[in-house]
Amino acid sequence: MTALFPDRYWIEEFQITQADLDRIAKHIRETNQAHDLTTLARRVVRGRLQYGPETSVPAPSTWAR
Repeated sequence: MTALFPDRYWIEEFQITQADLDRIAKHIRETNQAHDLTTLARRVVRGRLQYGPETSVPAPSTWAR
């Protein structure tokens, strides 16, 4: 099966940004619940599909140093 989009597309379109992290933190504070990573990732993807690409700066990857 041929992929509809190259890997680069997914990396560029769904890179986590600082705005994503801020929205995730706000959601966790508002719901006052723990959320698994799958649920949080789905929220980010759903937002991209509904509202289009995120244009804010990518989140710093300090963990990858």
